[in-house]
Amino acid sequence: MDGAGVSKTIATTETGGVHTEHAELVASTAAIGKLVSNSGVDIGDVDVLSLPALVAGTAEIGSVKIAANGKTRVSQRVALSASQTGATVWDPTTGKKFVLTKLVVSCKTAGDVDFFDQTDSGNTVVTPIITMAIGGTWTAIWQLDMPYTSATADNILMYTSGSGFTGSAYVEGWEV
Repeated sequence: MDGAGVSKTIATTETGGVHTEHAELVASTAAIGKLVSNSGVDIGDVDVLSLPALVAGTAEIGSVKIAANGKTRVSQRVALSASQTGATVWDPTTGKKFVLTKLVVSCKTAGDVDFFDQTDSGNTVVTPIITMAIGGTWTAIWQLDMPYTSATADNILMYTSGSGFTGSAYVEGWEV
């Protein structure tokens, strides 16, 4: 980060006769605001210590949550019932796609369950049919650079369960 509103300080520390160089960047609020101006969020006064988290992705400054690139972070837990066909897990905001990065399924009573993107066939199947024992857990994690993204806007993440299965699902991701 070079330019107006940024100053550099170079210093050394001597330890056992060896000098180690340290550099410190100090940025004004205006310079940081310019750096994050693509977020579309007015963050007011920013503590420079928050900058690394902000550059890396999502940061919280005071009571303001900053979502990188217009993403809205979602994490939620949903109870899963027996004998369901096409039951809702995650219904994204109108006009948005769900982007799934983590799915954890916990089993209360044994049985089968599977998850899908609006339609339980072809490329919209999110998981295979998962057969779980009582107390079992199944986890899928997608890399942030290759998350599972719904096929079209307004599609709902759904599940179908067998007659004996009950449990819960925990999902993480964002909407775009």
